[in-house]
Amino acid sequence: MKRILAVLMILVLTLTFAVTALAEDDSAAISVQKSVYAPSASMAECKHLFKEAEMFGSSAYLNKAMTAVILARYSGAPEEAPSAPICGDIDPAAWYAFGAQWAVSKGVMTPDEDGLFHPERSLNLEELCLAMNDFLSATGHSLKIINAWYSFLDAGNFSRRGRQAAALMQEAGVLIEGHDGFFYPANVLTVSQAEPVFLRFFGAMQNASFPGLPVATVAESDPVDDSWFDDACFIGHSQVVGMSMSFNLPKADFYCAIGYTAQNILDDYVEGPNNRYVTLPKALRNNADKYRKVYIMLGINDCDDSKDRIANFMRPMRQIMDLVKETQPNATIYLLSLAPVGRDIHMPVLYNPENCIVYSQAIKSLSREYGAEYLDIYRLMADDEGYMRDEFNSGDGLHFKASQYYVIKDYLKCHTGF
Repeated sequence: MKRILAVLMILVLTLTFAVTALAEDDSAAISVQKSVYAPSASMAECKHLFKEAEMFGSSAYLNKAMTAVILARYSGAPEEAPSAPICGDIDPAAWYAFGAQWAVSKGVMTPDEDGLFHPERSLNLEELCLAMNDFLSATGHSLKIINAWYSFLDAGNFSRRGRQAAALMQEAGVLIEGHDGFFYPANVLTVSQAEPVFLRFFGAMQNASFPGLPVATVAESDPVDDSWFDDACFIGHSQVVGMSMSFNLPKADFYCAIGYTAQNILDDYVEGPNNRYVTLPKALRNNADKYRKVYIMLGINDCDDSKDRIANFMRPMRQIMDLVKETQPNATIYLLSLAPVGRDIHMPVLYNPENCIVYSQAIKSLSREYGAEYLDIYRLMADDEGYMRDEFNSGDGLHFKASQYYVIKDYLKCHTGF
């Protein structure tokens, strides 16, 4: 009997320790998953952004007019009355007219289904997230990610774009899930509740890992399948050569060569389909209107330290864009950012995060000029200091491991704009 009691006592103690250990593990897991808010921008420096909103009282609901003015003023938009109303219900003399004009023209906010702006309509949390997300795209700002992705318990109540925008705001600590795990996208904020949200949004931009690095013009979406690329072509340097060998897209065409600058792509022979060499102008003209998607990745071989470096890069890039527009008039053009470079790269005076960001800014500018899309693969591959992460680096700081090209392919499949 004593032996049985001893065995039972041991089992009880073992279970007690196991439950305690599990509780400690659960506590640790919860602490890791707990979301935190981003550091806020200074209210003293941002007070002028809210002066009109505060005139309506701290308990007034945040509306479209207030939001447009806050974002427009933060962007530095000129506070001039528009010469003509962009929407039928915007009085050019109204206090919010310059903000509404700026927000609509930049795609930060859109008219409602009836074509009117409805400045007095309150914004819910989902719409505010969308406006802030579109502000990032319009201005080239980025947010520092500080939280893990959180799957909201009410995610089904969002639109697809709204869910993506809310996820970004949660990851950046601008707006996070409630204690119950819900986001409540239909809720509206008062002016006093909205001000901290804007301050965290501006603070997250100021504390971004790569200030000045443009953000993609295409929001993340559900992935397409490989057939998406059946009518696509890819143009570029050695990193595109790697795509041609690793993407496993037999129906896509690749026009690329190792070590090429933008000017080289225009002037010299590139390797095309079936391992044949051809000039890019001839290839695109011989395949007029064949492609519906054209991906272009250039710039790393154009890096130099001259004062005219961007002008020298943009000149052939515009010629390439003109050529694509002429020969593939129905294609969507995707311009890829530069990829980050490794820390121990040869000639760091040319190949460094600063140059990669400067050239990516020029590429984003070109996308706006030609109505193309800009895809940001820099953040996809960069560490916290802006260098290529080791899992991508093949060893020379410029090229990627073949085993990691699937990450880039997956990114492209989830950033189509369709």
